[in-house]
Amino acid sequence: MYKGGCYKDSQAPGNTMCEAANAGVCTQAKEGYFLLPDADDSHQSVIPCGDDTVVTVSGDKKYKGVLHCT
Repeated sequence: MYKGGCYKDSQAPGNTMCEAANAGVCTQAKEGYFLLPDADDSHQSVIPCGDDTVVTVSGDKKYKGVLHCT
Protein backbone atom coordinates (compact mmCIF):
# COMPACT_ATOMS: atom_id res chain seq x y z
CA MET A 1 0.00 0.00 0.00
CA TYR A 2 1.18 3.50 -0.82
CA LYS A 3 -0.70 6.73 -0.04
CA GLY A 4 -4.06 4.99 0.18
CA GLY A 5 -3.68 2.86 -2.95
CA CYS A 6 -2.56 -0.68 -3.67
CA TYR A 7 -0.30 -1.38 -6.64
CA LYS A 8 1.27 -4.43 -8.26
CA ASP A 9 5.04 -4.68 -7.87
CA SER A 10 5.21 -5.75 -11.53
CA GLN A 11 3.50 -2.62 -12.99
CA ALA A 12 3.86 1.15 -12.69
CA PRO A 13 3.60 2.89 -10.34
CA GLY A 14 4.20 -0.02 -7.92
CA ASN A 15 7.37 -1.22 -9.64
CA THR A 16 8.98 2.22 -9.29
CA MET A 17 8.94 2.04 -5.49
CA CYS A 18 8.76 -1.63 -4.59
CA GLU A 19 10.98 -4.49 -5.79
CA ALA A 20 8.85 -7.20 -4.15
CA ALA A 21 5.59 -7.40 -2.22
CA ASN A 22 3.59 -9.99 -0.34
CA ALA A 23 -0.10 -9.79 0.62
CA GLY A 24 -0.34 -6.03 0.01
CA VAL A 25 2.87 -5.13 1.84
CA CYS A 26 6.10 -4.03 0.16
CA THR A 27 8.86 -6.39 1.31
CA GLN A 28 11.78 -4.97 -0.68
CA ALA A 29 11.96 -1.26 -1.51
CA LYS A 30 13.59 0.18 -4.63
CA GLU A 31 16.49 2.62 -4.36
CA GLY A 32 15.30 5.96 -2.95
CA TYR A 33 12.50 4.35 -0.90
CA PHE A 34 12.48 2.64 2.48
CA LEU A 35 10.29 0.08 4.18
CA LEU A 36 8.30 0.94 7.25
CA PRO A 37 8.76 -1.49 10.14
CA ASP A 38 5.68 -3.44 11.26
CA ALA A 39 3.73 -2.44 8.13
CA ASP A 40 0.55 -4.33 7.30
CA ASP A 41 -1.82 -4.39 4.33
CA SER A 42 -4.02 -1.63 5.75
CA HIS A 43 -1.19 0.89 6.22
CA GLN A 44 1.45 2.38 3.97
CA SER A 45 4.45 0.05 3.75
CA VAL A 46 7.00 2.07 1.73
CA ILE A 47 7.85 5.78 1.48
CA PRO A 48 10.31 7.88 -0.52
CA CYS A 49 13.40 8.61 1.55
CA GLY A 50 13.01 12.36 0.84
CA ASP A 51 9.31 12.61 1.77
CA ASP A 52 9.05 14.34 5.13
CA THR A 53 5.29 13.77 5.37
CA VAL A 54 4.48 11.82 8.54
CA VAL A 55 3.08 8.34 7.89
CA THR A 56 1.25 6.47 10.65
CA VAL A 57 1.35 2.67 10.66
CA SER A 58 -0.08 -0.01 12.93
CA GLY A 59 0.30 0.61 16.63
CA ASP A 60 0.04 4.37 15.93
CA LYS A 61 3.78 4.50 15.13
CA LYS A 62 4.86 7.44 12.99
CA TYR A 63 7.66 7.61 10.41
CA LYS A 64 8.90 10.09 7.82
CA GLY A 65 11.76 10.49 5.38
CA VAL A 66 14.40 13.20 5.51
CA LEU A 67 13.88 16.28 3.33
CA HIS A 68 16.27 16.32 0.33
CA CYS A 69 17.41 12.72 0.93
CA THR A 70 18.32 10.84 -2.23
